[in-house]
This record gives sequence, C-alpha cells and structure tokens, in this order.
Amino acid sequence: WLPLTSLTLFMISFSIGFGPIPWMLMGELFPAETKAVASGIAVMLNWFLVFLVTKTFPMMNDELGADATFWIFAGIMIVATAFTYFVIPETKGKSSQEIQEHLQ
Repeated sequence: WLPLTSLTLFMISFSIGFGPIPWMLMGELFPAETKAVASGIAVMLNWFLVFLVTKTFPMMNDELGADATFWIFAGIMIVATAFTYFVIPETKGKSSQEIQEHLQ
C-alpha cells in the first residue's frame, strides 16, 4: 500500500502545486503569432527531458549512488528556481499586451 499511497500523494501534490504553472505560463508568455509553434516546441522539449530523466536516473543511481544522484537533481532545481525568479516575469494582473511589452 505504501507505493500506491505515495504515488497518489505525489500526483495530488504536483497537480495542486507547481505542476500546472509551466503549462499556464506557456499560454501567457508567447506572442499570439508564434504561440502555436512555440508551445509545440516547449511541450516537445518538456517530454524529451522527462524521458531523459527517466532513462538516466537508474544509471546515475547505480554509478553515483542515491545521495549524489539526488544532489545533482537538487542542484538543477536550484538553478531552475533562480532562473524562474530572476528571468520569468510576473504575469498576475497583467494583460497579454503588457506581458509582451515587458518581454521585449
């Protein structure tokens, strides 16, 4: 029961937490004329990276051990958090036009 409970808890937490934010931002950050193509590229990149993590995790875990593997992923997340904080604009209460002006 522990694996099933853990997986369910993860899915619920991910869905009500930060999970949907990139998908929401995708619709807000791209200009209308490139939104379809840019969103397609972003989705393709997302699923490629999910595939890459899924394939490399077992190898990293075997070669480096669990501690080092999770520290590497934690480091990547720290860099991603800093990127999000300093580069991605706040979109709350802004129109699509205001967001595009800020990005230019």
